[in-house]
Amino acid sequence: MSKVLHMQKVAISEAIYSTTTGVFPVKLSKTQ
Repeated sequence: MSKVLHMQKVAISEAIYSTTTGVFPVKLSKTQ
């Protein structure tokens, strides 16, 4: 359950990050 919660947290933060900076794909490629 905590794993799902963590994934939701990440998804939300990623969405905020992408909307504020517009470099969501760049961050994603750097993370993986």
